[in-house]
Amino acid sequence: MSKRRDQRRLLHQLTYRLGSRKVLEERSKASMIFIVGFAYLSSLISQRADGGLFGVFRFYNYLFTGRTFVLTVAYAVAGLALVGLRNRNVQLNPRLSATYLHDLLSIFSDRWSWAVIGFYIFAFSTLHNLIMTGASSPVTNYNELVVYITVKGITQINERYILVRAFSLALGLAYGMGHLIQQKDWLMFSDVQLNMVDYVFTHYRKKVVKRSLLFSARFATAFWIIYNFFFGRLLVSMAMRFVAEDIQYHAPQYGPRWYSFGLAFRLFLTSLPITMFMESVHLVCQHFLTMRMNVTSSSVDPNACLVSGVKSSASNDVQEKLLKYHAFQELDQLAGHNADRRTEIFSDATCVPSAWKQISDSCVDALKAATVRLERVPISTVTQAGANKGSAETLNTTARRRLPPGHGGAFEENIFRPSKHDHFFDSLKGPSTEELLAQSRVEQDKTLANKDSDKRPNLSGSRDRLEILAFRWISKTARDLVFKHPELHKQMDSIPDADYLHTTDDFQLSVWASQILARLVSASYSEDQFGVVQQDISKVLETMLKLLVTLESFLLKKSRSKESASIAAHINAQDLVTLRNYSLQQVLKTSIYQIVVVFRDQLSDFKLAPAYADRLSHFIQMED
Repeated sequence: MSKRRDQRRLLHQLTYRLGSRKVLEERSKASMIFIVGFAYLSSLISQRADGGLFGVFRFYNYLFTGRTFVLTVAYAVAGLALVGLRNRNVQLNPRLSATYLHDLLSIFSDRWSWAVIGFYIFAFSTLHNLIMTGASSPVTNYNELVVYITVKGITQINERYILVRAFSLALGLAYGMGHLIQQKDWLMFSDVQLNMVDYVFTHYRKKVVKRSLLFSARFATAFWIIYNFFFGRLLVSMAMRFVAEDIQYHAPQYGPRWYSFGLAFRLFLTSLPITMFMESVHLVCQHFLTMRMNVTSSSVDPNACLVSGVKSSASNDVQEKLLKYHAFQELDQLAGHNADRRTEIFSDATCVPSAWKQISDSCVDALKAATVRLERVPISTVTQAGANKGSAETLNTTARRRLPPGHGGAFEENIFRPSKHDHFFDSLKGPSTEELLAQSRVEQDKTLANKDSDKRPNLSGSRDRLEILAFRWISKTARDLVFKHPELHKQMDSIPDADYLHTTDDFQLSVWASQILARLVSASYSEDQFGVVQQDISKVLETMLKLLVTLESFLLKKSRSKESASIAAHINAQDLVTLRNYSLQQVLKTSIYQIVVVFRDQLSDFKLAPAYADRLSHFIQMED
């Protein structure tokens, strides 16, 4: 029997995987249509981008030409390659880093990041060169590095060629770094989901047009300034040295000047369609990968297939995680809006274990995992993440060490600083207050001058004094530098711990698990004819209450400490963790209220731990 059960489980897992793969393939085909359409529009915009502001709107001359076809194919190939990269490197949780330095280190230590940057450099440089090559003319030559000046009768370096090629390479590098830092691979699942056409029209202006305009304008401006005032002459000299050493360089006819704003505006216009196309591909991928699968509705055994998806291991494998997320997403939708499917889950009471048992265990495990992540964070980490010492408290600290009570430290009642090393620079400030008091005590009582006296205070430990003497020359300069900038000191003291940043991993799974349990339990009051749910209500409530109590304790520790302006990467790590925790708290309260309102008269029959029973009483009395 067990062997047959294992075979059936493998069959259901295979069925769910094949169904999910089929849906993804269908959506991939649909995404190809959108990408080809975006590629065609981008090719039309690109051809007129070199014509200036008034040439952008004249598309009718370029609707059906050979160059339009070549550009469309180039855009489409780049877009399809980007779809493959995104599907290969899907991120279900954002990468939360305390500082930009940590974020950059995590990016450059990943081989996949270098592949992404290499792809963008190649794609952007190829597309931009195709656009600018077609815009070349005898007056504006972007194709040749070495040109012959007829008027002067000499051969010279074409600086326009160098400028355009450097711009295309830097454009790909900048967008690739922006992709990695902004984490465009991070999927954000929304509750309200639209079809593709509605989704594009709703989000295109904000997520594509606005982002592309800002990126292209900022990059073109920064590149123009940096090239003309820092690297232009250097690149031309290098080209003369390595390409054409015999060329006499005077002032190239084709060389732009810093006031050639027409060329700068043309570079901005030619980079805009490429950026808009890439942002459009990201928009399509974000929509297709986060839509509900609805795979199990047409399956032979929908309950078993759905359970196999929910129970799939959320390992480091990207496809396994995405499979689990889609299964929870579908289960959350049908638990709240599909009464027939809920009845099928409740009616599956003859199987051992039943569908409800397996689903509830998976959801409870997800909530328990969230509880463990919160309990793993020590109190000091939460306090450090929110602590913000004022400038007066930070700067006016004089006590460096506390001496033992038997060695002259008894006259202080911890009025300066309790810890031995609150800050590294405290060890560089010279003698502490208690050491000065101990020295004065020796001077007043001559009997303490004897080195063998038991009452003699410990004026100096060899280790401490050597440390002070060794770093005395650093003390003044380092102290003045750091303590003149209290904001820097505050920021360096507020870097959160890694455990704190990982408290909201799989946040979406925790939200879905809570909603699934609440919806199924509340619906079982009238739809569960076999009573398979009622026997597990106490376990469900206790798991939710335990997570809620742990979360409230975590947030209370955070709120007691003063809020700090944390250093964070592009995603403000601490703010995102706090917002997610508060959101999860509200979801848990809503879920518990759903169960309490339905089973209000029967809650006295459920046995809970005293701490959780007391917390549940607040929900029963509607006091929370």
